Amino acid sequence: MSGEDTEDKLSDHAETTDIENGRESMRKRGSSIGSSVIKSLRDMAHLDMGDDENVFQFSDLKMVIKSGKELITDCYGSIHSGHVMAIMGPSGAGKTTLLRALTLESFAGGQPIGSVTLNGQTMTEKLFRQNCYVVKQQDNPWPYLTCRETLMYAAELFEIVEKPKIGEVVDDIITKMGLESCSQTKCSALSGGQKRRLSVCVALLKRPTVLFLDEPTSGLDSASASNCMEEIRNIAKNENLIVFCTIHQPATKVYNGFDQVMVMSMGRQAFMGDVAEAQEYFTTIGYPMPKNTNPADFYLDLVNSDFSSQEEVVSILDTWKEKREVKNNDATGGNLEMVSVKRGSKDFIIMLRRHAKLISRDPVLYLGRAVIFFVINLFFSLVYLKARPFDQAQALNKVWVNIWMVGVPANMGVVAVYALNVECKAIIAEAKNGMVAPSSYVIAKSLLVIPIFFVFAIFAMSVSGYGVQGFLGSTYGTVILIWAVNIFAFESAAEAFAIMCDDPIMGMLNFMNFWFGAFLFGGIMLPLNS
Repeated sequence: MSGEDTEDKLSDHAETTDIENGRESMRKRGSSIGSSVIKSLRDMAHLDMGDDENVFQFSDLKMVIKSGKELITDCYGSIHSGHVMAIMGPSGAGKTTLLRALTLESFAGGQPIGSVTLNGQTMTEKLFRQNCYVVKQQDNPWPYLTCRETLMYAAELFEIVEKPKIGEVVDDIITKMGLESCSQTKCSALSGGQKRRLSVCVALLKRPTVLFLDEPTSGLDSASASNCMEEIRNIAKNENLIVFCTIHQPATKVYNGFDQVMVMSMGRQAFMGDVAEAQEYFTTIGYPMPKNTNPADFYLDLVNSDFSSQEEVVSILDTWKEKREVKNNDATGGNLEMVSVKRGSKDFIIMLRRHAKLISRDPVLYLGRAVIFFVINLFFSLVYLKARPFDQAQALNKVWVNIWMVGVPANMGVVAVYALNVECKAIIAEAKNGMVAPSSYVIAKSLLVIPIFFVFAIFAMSVSGYGVQGFLGSTYGTVILIWAVNIFAFESAAEAFAIMCDDPIMGMLNFMNFWFGAFLFGGIMLPLNS
C-alpha cells in the first residue's frame, strides 16, 4: 500500500471517528442539545410565522439561454413547511440549473422563466434575502477564520440571539453537525466534507423559511452523509422549514428520510411527488423495482440517457408529462410578516472586525506583498547603486531606477486578483442570503486597506530610495503619497478584474494586459506628441 493511500485511509478514518465521537456526545447530552438549539433559533426575528404553514410553489419553470436552448423545461412542484424534497438525476440532468432557477440566479446569459411563489407571493430578490438561504455546490468559507469563528460571525450578522448567548448556540450546532474536533481549525485546513457541513451550519443559523442545498452530502462519507441529512430533516420538522436539496445517489437510509422526491433527466421531470408514491408510479408504467434495491439507484439508472436507450428515457419523460396531475393548489400558507433587516453601524462594525482579522492572518495578500516590495526595490536600488550621485551623467539611470521602483511593484496587483475573486464570490453569496449589506463590506474593507497602501510605500521606498539611492529627504512625504496612490490605482483595477471575470486566471491575464499598457503608454517610453 502506498503512503498516499495510507494517508487517505487515515484521513477517512479520522473523519468517520469525528462523526462517531459527535454521535456519542449527542447520546450523552440527550435531547437537551436539540431543545437548546431550537429554542435559541426561535428567537430569530426575520419572519414572524406563528403556527402558519408555509407553501413554496413553482410552475412552468424554464431556464432559457441566449441561444434559445432550454436547459430545463416545464418543471413544477409544491412543498409545504416541515418537508424535505430531494431533486435527483444523473449528471447533466439539470438539478443545479433548476436550483438556480428557483433561487432567481441567471445562468449562461439566460434568465429563469415561470412562476415561483412563497405563500402566494411572487419570489423577488428582497423576499429571497428575507426568507431563504442557498448553499451552493462549491464551499467558499473564509480561509483564515476558524470553524467556530465563521459561525460566530454568521450568528452575529443574522442577529439570532443576544450576543452573550451566541457562543452557546454556536457550540450546540457544532456538536450536532460533528465539527467539535475541528472547531478551532482554520477553514483552509478543513477537509471537503467538513467544509460542506460548515456551510450547512451557517445556513441553519439563519433559520430561513426555505433552505436550498446543492449537493449537501458531496464529499462526505456514508456515515457523515447520513448524520448530516438526519439533522437537516430534524431541524426542518422541528423548525417548520422547507428544504430543497439536490443529491446524487443517496443511500437507501438517506433516501427513505425524504418526504418528496423529484427525478430529472435531460432538463425535464420524470417524476415528482411523495417518496412513497414513486415506486408505485414506476411499477404502473412498466418498471417494477427489484427487491433489495436502492430506490435512488434504480430510478437514476432508468433515466440515465448516457447508459440507457435515449428513446426509452424520452418515453419515460413523456409518460410523466401525460400522466402527472398538476395540482393548482390555492393554499397560500401563512402571512409573511417581514421585518426589515437593518444593516447599519452594527453590520459595519462586525465587517470591520472580521476583515481586520482576515487581513492580519493572510500571509500573502498584504504582509507578503510588503516584504516583496521591500526586496524588489532594494534589488533595483543596488543594481543602480552608481546612480546615487546627483550627476548629469547618471540622470538617465536615475530615471530608470524610478521607473522600476514604481512600475514593477504595481504589477504585484496580479496577486490580488486571485484572492479578491474568491473574496468577491463569498461576499456575493452572503449578500444574496441576507447576511451582509454590500455597502457595509465596501466601507469596512476600504477603511482597512487604504492605510495599508501607505505602509506598502514606506516598505518600498524608505530603505531603497532614501537609504541606498539617497533621494532628497524633503521629497519623502510627496514620494510616499504618489507611490501609495499609484498602487491604490492598480489595486482598484485588480478588484475590477476580479469581479468582472468569473475565472480568476482570466482576471489575472486581463490585469497583466492593463499593467503592460499603462507601463508602455505612461508617457516615459513614448513621448506625448507621438
